[in-house]
Amino acid sequence: MLAAGLSTRAASPALSQEFYQYLAAHHYVAAGLESGGTNKQAVRAKINGKSVFLIVDTGCPRTSISYQCARSLGLDLHDVGATLDGVGGTIKGTSGMALIQSFQLRFGEINRTNTIVVLPKGAELPWAVDGILGLDYLTLNAALYAVGEGGILFKPGPAPPPALGDYMTKFGFKGIALGVGGGHCWTEGHINAVPMRFMVDTGAEFSNFRAESVRAALHEDMPATKLFASGLDGKRETSFYFTPASMDLDGLDVSHQNFLATHAAMFDKEHFDGLVGFDLLGKHQAILDFGGRMLWMR
Repeated sequence: MLAAGLSTRAASPALSQEFYQYLAAHHYVAAGLESGGTNKQAVRAKINGKSVFLIVDTGCPRTSISYQCARSLGLDLHDVGATLDGVGGTIKGTSGMALIQSFQLRFGEINRTNTIVVLPKGAELPWAVDGILGLDYLTLNAALYAVGEGGILFKPGPAPPPALGDYMTKFGFKGIALGVGGGHCWTEGHINAVPMRFMVDTGAEFSNFRAESVRAALHEDMPATKLFASGLDGKRETSFYFTPASMDLDGLDVSHQNFLATHAAMFDKEHFDGLVGFDLLGKHQAILDFGGRMLWMR
Protein backbone atom coordinates (compact mmCIF):
# COMPACT_ATOMS: atom_id res chain seq x y z
CA MET A 1 0.00 0.00 0.00
CA LEU A 2 1.11 3.52 -0.71
CA ALA A 3 0.55 6.53 1.46
CA ALA A 4 -3.02 7.78 1.96
CA GLY A 5 -4.44 4.40 0.95
CA LEU A 6 -3.36 4.60 -2.68
CA SER A 7 -3.20 0.97 -3.70
CA THR A 8 -0.91 -0.36 -6.41
CA ARG A 9 -3.97 -2.18 -7.74
CA ALA A 10 -4.97 1.11 -9.32
CA ALA A 11 -1.58 1.64 -10.94
CA SER A 12 -1.20 1.51 -14.69
CA PRO A 13 1.81 -0.57 -15.76
CA ALA A 14 2.70 2.33 -18.07
CA LEU A 15 3.33 4.60 -15.08
CA SER A 16 5.72 4.49 -12.13
CA GLN A 17 5.62 4.11 -8.36
CA GLU A 18 7.13 7.59 -8.13
CA PHE A 19 4.08 8.96 -9.94
CA TYR A 20 1.66 7.26 -7.57
CA GLN A 21 3.64 8.46 -4.57
CA TYR A 22 3.32 11.97 -6.00
CA LEU A 23 -0.46 11.53 -6.22
CA ALA A 24 -0.66 10.08 -2.73
CA ALA A 25 1.21 13.11 -1.40
CA HIS A 26 -1.55 15.24 -2.95
CA HIS A 27 -4.21 13.17 -1.13
CA TYR A 28 -5.46 11.05 -4.00
CA VAL A 29 -7.09 7.79 -2.97
CA ALA A 30 -7.97 4.73 -5.03
CA ALA A 31 -11.03 2.59 -5.54
CA GLY A 32 -10.80 -0.75 -7.31
CA LEU A 33 -12.72 -1.38 -10.52
CA GLU A 34 -14.31 -4.59 -11.73
CA SER A 35 -14.77 -5.73 -15.30
CA GLY A 36 -18.04 -7.10 -16.57
CA GLY A 37 -18.44 -8.25 -20.14
CA THR A 38 -16.70 -6.45 -22.97
CA ASN A 39 -15.30 -2.96 -22.48
CA LYS A 40 -17.10 -2.01 -19.28
CA GLN A 41 -15.87 -1.25 -15.78
CA ALA A 42 -17.79 -0.72 -12.57
CA VAL A 43 -17.10 0.35 -9.02
CA ARG A 44 -18.66 -0.75 -5.75
CA ALA A 45 -19.97 2.07 -3.59
CA LYS A 46 -22.32 2.65 -0.68
CA ILE A 47 -25.30 4.97 -0.70
CA ASN A 48 -26.67 5.66 2.78
CA GLY A 49 -24.54 2.74 3.97
CA LYS A 50 -25.98 0.20 1.53
CA SER A 51 -23.92 -1.39 -1.25
CA VAL A 52 -24.46 -0.50 -4.91
CA PHE A 53 -22.62 -1.44 -8.09
CA LEU A 54 -22.14 1.38 -10.63
CA ILE A 55 -20.76 1.53 -14.18
CA VAL A 56 -18.11 4.23 -14.72
CA ASP A 57 -19.64 6.26 -17.54
CA THR A 58 -18.21 9.62 -18.60
CA GLY A 59 -20.99 9.89 -21.18
CA CYS A 60 -23.62 10.17 -18.43
CA PRO A 61 -23.97 13.73 -17.07
CA ARG A 62 -25.26 12.78 -13.62
CA THR A 63 -24.56 9.91 -11.26
CA SER A 64 -27.75 7.87 -11.39
CA ILE A 65 -29.38 4.77 -9.99
CA SER A 66 -32.13 2.57 -11.34
CA TYR A 67 -35.71 2.88 -10.12
CA GLN A 68 -35.44 -0.60 -8.60
CA CYS A 69 -32.24 0.32 -6.74
CA ALA A 70 -33.81 3.49 -5.32
CA ARG A 71 -36.71 1.45 -4.01
CA SER A 72 -34.40 -1.15 -2.46
CA LEU A 73 -32.49 1.64 -0.70
CA GLY A 74 -35.73 3.01 0.70
CA LEU A 75 -35.25 6.43 -0.91
CA ASP A 76 -38.12 8.87 -1.26
CA LEU A 77 -38.58 9.54 -4.96
CA HIS A 78 -39.60 12.87 -6.46
CA ASP A 79 -40.72 13.01 -10.08
CA VAL A 80 -38.91 15.87 -11.84
CA GLY A 81 -40.86 15.53 -15.06
CA ALA A 82 -37.74 15.34 -17.25
CA THR A 83 -37.11 12.69 -19.87
CA LEU A 84 -33.74 11.14 -20.61
CA ASP A 85 -32.21 10.52 -24.02
CA GLY A 86 -30.34 7.49 -25.29
CA VAL A 87 -28.81 6.47 -28.60
CA GLY A 88 -32.18 5.92 -30.25
CA GLY A 89 -34.13 8.77 -28.70
CA THR A 90 -36.07 9.60 -25.56
CA ILE A 91 -36.61 6.96 -22.88
CA LYS A 92 -40.23 6.29 -22.02
CA GLY A 93 -41.06 7.61 -18.58
CA THR A 94 -39.66 10.48 -16.59
CA SER A 95 -36.63 10.58 -14.35
CA GLY A 96 -36.80 11.24 -10.65
CA MET A 97 -34.67 12.61 -7.86
CA ALA A 98 -33.94 11.38 -4.36
CA LEU A 99 -32.14 12.85 -1.37
CA ILE A 100 -29.10 10.94 -0.11
CA GLN A 101 -27.19 11.29 3.15
CA SER A 102 -23.91 9.68 2.13
CA PHE A 103 -22.01 8.31 -0.86
CA GLN A 104 -18.93 6.27 -0.06
CA LEU A 105 -16.26 4.33 -1.87
CA ARG A 106 -14.05 1.85 -0.07
CA PHE A 107 -11.90 4.61 1.45
CA GLY A 108 -14.84 6.73 2.64
CA GLU A 109 -17.00 9.67 1.65
CA ILE A 110 -16.28 11.57 -1.57
CA ASN A 111 -17.39 14.99 -2.78
CA ARG A 112 -21.00 14.63 -3.84
CA THR A 113 -24.31 16.34 -4.39
CA ASN A 114 -27.17 15.97 -1.92
CA THR A 115 -29.46 14.41 -4.50
CA ILE A 116 -29.13 11.54 -6.95
CA VAL A 117 -30.94 10.97 -10.24
CA VAL A 118 -33.32 8.02 -10.40
CA LEU A 119 -33.67 6.56 -13.89
CA PRO A 120 -37.11 5.81 -15.37
CA LYS A 121 -38.46 2.30 -14.98
CA GLY A 122 -37.89 1.75 -18.71
CA ALA A 123 -34.16 2.52 -18.68
CA GLU A 124 -32.00 -0.45 -19.65
CA LEU A 125 -28.72 -0.94 -17.78
CA PRO A 126 -26.09 -3.49 -18.90
CA TRP A 127 -25.45 -6.58 -16.81
CA ALA A 128 -26.35 -6.64 -13.13
CA VAL A 129 -25.56 -3.06 -12.12
CA ASP A 130 -27.51 -0.67 -9.94
CA GLY A 131 -26.66 2.53 -11.77
CA ILE A 132 -24.01 4.83 -13.19
CA LEU A 133 -21.08 6.75 -11.72
CA GLY A 134 -21.34 9.78 -13.96
CA LEU A 135 -19.43 12.84 -15.01
CA ASP A 136 -20.62 15.03 -12.12
CA TYR A 137 -18.94 12.96 -9.39
CA LEU A 138 -15.83 12.37 -11.52
CA THR A 139 -15.28 16.10 -11.97
CA LEU A 140 -16.21 16.97 -8.36
CA ASN A 141 -13.42 14.65 -7.19
CA ALA A 142 -10.79 15.50 -9.85
CA ALA A 143 -10.79 11.82 -10.81
CA LEU A 144 -7.95 10.15 -12.68
CA TYR A 145 -9.26 7.23 -14.70
CA ALA A 146 -6.82 4.98 -16.54
CA VAL A 147 -9.26 3.25 -18.88
CA GLY A 148 -9.08 -0.52 -18.65
CA GLU A 149 -6.82 -0.58 -15.59
CA GLY A 150 -7.64 -1.91 -12.13
CA GLY A 151 -8.72 1.24 -10.34
CA ILE A 152 -9.73 4.86 -10.42
CA LEU A 153 -8.18 7.65 -8.35
CA PHE A 154 -10.18 10.35 -6.57
CA LYS A 155 -9.18 13.56 -4.82
CA PRO A 156 -11.88 14.38 -2.26
CA GLY A 157 -11.78 17.76 -0.60
CA PRO A 158 -11.42 21.32 -1.88
CA ALA A 159 -7.65 21.47 -2.55
CA PRO A 160 -6.71 22.05 -6.21
CA PRO A 161 -5.34 19.05 -8.13
CA PRO A 162 -1.59 18.92 -8.88
CA ALA A 163 -0.05 19.48 -12.30
CA LEU A 164 0.55 16.20 -14.13
CA GLY A 165 1.93 17.39 -17.48
CA ASP A 166 5.62 16.77 -16.75
CA TYR A 167 4.96 13.21 -15.61
CA MET A 168 2.66 12.33 -18.48
CA THR A 169 4.97 13.62 -21.20
CA LYS A 170 7.85 11.80 -19.49
CA PHE A 171 5.86 8.55 -19.82
CA GLY A 172 5.20 9.18 -23.52
CA PHE A 173 1.60 10.39 -23.37
CA LYS A 174 0.20 13.12 -25.57
CA GLY A 175 -2.00 15.69 -23.89
CA ILE A 176 -5.38 16.19 -25.54
CA ALA A 177 -7.56 19.06 -24.38
CA LEU A 178 -10.68 17.74 -22.64
CA GLY A 179 -13.68 20.01 -22.87
CA VAL A 180 -16.10 19.68 -19.94
CA GLY A 181 -19.46 21.42 -19.78
CA GLY A 182 -23.18 21.00 -20.27
CA GLY A 183 -23.03 17.53 -18.75
CA HIS A 184 -20.54 16.17 -21.29
CA CYS A 185 -16.82 15.87 -21.89
CA TRP A 186 -15.33 15.95 -25.37
CA THR A 187 -12.30 16.44 -27.59
CA GLU A 188 -11.85 18.06 -30.97
CA GLY A 189 -10.50 16.11 -33.94
CA HIS A 190 -10.75 15.44 -37.66
CA ILE A 191 -11.94 12.77 -40.08
CA ASN A 192 -10.29 13.14 -43.50
CA ALA A 193 -9.25 16.69 -42.46
CA VAL A 194 -12.86 17.71 -41.70
CA PRO A 195 -13.12 19.25 -38.18
CA MET A 196 -15.19 17.17 -35.76
CA ARG A 197 -16.25 17.23 -32.11
CA PHE A 198 -16.29 13.89 -30.27
CA MET A 199 -17.85 13.03 -26.93
CA VAL A 200 -15.55 10.99 -24.65
CA ASP A 201 -17.75 8.17 -23.37
CA THR A 202 -16.31 5.33 -21.27
CA GLY A 203 -19.80 3.86 -20.98
CA ALA A 204 -19.81 3.09 -24.70
CA GLU A 205 -18.26 -0.30 -25.41
CA PHE A 206 -17.26 0.74 -28.93
CA SER A 207 -16.52 4.09 -30.50
CA ASN A 208 -19.31 5.24 -32.78
CA PHE A 209 -19.69 8.23 -35.06
CA ARG A 210 -22.51 10.22 -36.57
CA ALA A 211 -23.27 8.64 -39.94
CA GLU A 212 -24.10 11.96 -41.60
CA SER A 213 -20.80 13.56 -40.47
CA VAL A 214 -18.75 10.59 -41.61
CA ARG A 215 -20.50 10.31 -44.97
CA ALA A 216 -19.82 14.00 -45.65
CA ALA A 217 -16.12 13.54 -44.79
CA LEU A 218 -15.73 10.37 -46.87
CA HIS A 219 -17.85 11.56 -49.82
CA GLU A 220 -19.21 8.03 -50.15
CA ASP A 221 -21.73 5.61 -48.70
CA MET A 222 -20.77 3.10 -46.01
CA PRO A 223 -21.65 -0.60 -45.90
CA ALA A 224 -24.09 -1.68 -43.21
CA THR A 225 -23.02 -4.20 -40.55
CA LYS A 226 -24.96 -6.75 -38.53
CA LEU A 227 -24.09 -4.78 -35.39
CA PHE A 228 -26.49 -2.46 -33.60
CA ALA A 229 -25.94 0.49 -31.30
CA SER A 230 -28.21 0.91 -28.28
CA GLY A 231 -28.34 2.96 -25.11
CA LEU A 232 -30.49 3.49 -22.02
CA ASP A 233 -33.57 3.78 -24.22
CA GLY A 234 -33.06 0.21 -25.44
CA LYS A 235 -33.72 1.18 -29.06
CA ARG A 236 -31.38 -0.44 -31.58
CA GLU A 237 -29.92 1.54 -34.46
CA THR A 238 -28.21 0.02 -37.51
CA SER A 239 -24.46 0.58 -37.66
CA PHE A 240 -22.20 1.06 -40.68
CA TYR A 241 -18.45 0.63 -40.85
CA PHE A 242 -15.79 2.87 -42.33
CA THR A 243 -12.00 3.17 -42.43
CA PRO A 244 -10.88 6.82 -42.62
CA ALA A 245 -7.79 7.67 -44.63
CA SER A 246 -6.93 10.10 -41.85
CA MET A 247 -8.36 10.64 -38.39
CA ASP A 248 -7.03 12.32 -35.29
CA LEU A 249 -8.00 13.39 -31.79
CA ASP A 250 -6.45 16.83 -31.25
CA GLY A 251 -3.43 15.74 -33.30
CA LEU A 252 -3.16 12.13 -32.03
CA ASP A 253 -3.28 9.95 -35.15
CA VAL A 254 -5.87 7.16 -35.01
CA SER A 255 -6.08 6.57 -38.78
CA HIS A 256 -6.46 3.30 -40.66
CA GLN A 257 -8.72 1.63 -38.14
CA ASN A 258 -12.22 0.30 -38.68
CA PHE A 259 -14.93 2.30 -36.92
CA LEU A 260 -18.71 2.25 -36.65
CA ALA A 261 -21.14 4.98 -37.67
CA THR A 262 -24.81 5.23 -36.70
CA HIS A 263 -27.88 7.41 -37.30
CA ALA A 264 -28.30 8.36 -33.62
CA ALA A 265 -30.71 11.02 -32.39
CA MET A 266 -28.34 11.73 -29.48
CA PHE A 267 -25.63 13.02 -31.85
CA ASP A 268 -27.99 15.53 -33.42
CA LYS A 269 -29.42 16.77 -30.13
CA GLU A 270 -26.06 17.16 -28.38
CA HIS A 271 -24.25 18.46 -31.48
CA PHE A 272 -21.49 15.85 -31.49
CA ASP A 273 -20.01 14.13 -34.53
CA GLY A 274 -19.56 10.90 -32.62
CA LEU A 275 -18.25 9.40 -29.44
CA VAL A 276 -14.87 8.01 -28.49
CA GLY A 277 -15.60 4.84 -26.54
CA PHE A 278 -13.90 2.34 -24.28
CA ASP A 279 -12.31 0.41 -27.15
CA LEU A 280 -10.30 3.30 -28.63
CA LEU A 281 -9.48 4.78 -25.21
CA GLY A 282 -8.21 1.44 -23.93
CA LYS A 283 -6.17 0.75 -27.06
CA HIS A 284 -4.29 4.02 -26.58
CA GLN A 285 -3.92 3.58 -22.78
CA ALA A 286 -6.05 6.66 -22.15
CA ILE A 287 -5.97 8.44 -18.81
CA LEU A 288 -8.81 10.86 -18.17
CA ASP A 289 -7.61 13.67 -15.90
CA PHE A 290 -10.71 15.55 -14.75
CA GLY A 291 -8.74 17.80 -12.41
CA GLY A 292 -6.50 19.09 -15.20
CA ARG A 293 -9.19 18.75 -17.92
CA MET A 294 -6.89 16.64 -20.06
CA LEU A 295 -7.15 13.36 -21.92
CA TRP A 296 -3.76 11.63 -22.03
CA MET A 297 -3.26 9.03 -24.77
CA ARG A 298 -0.42 7.42 -26.69
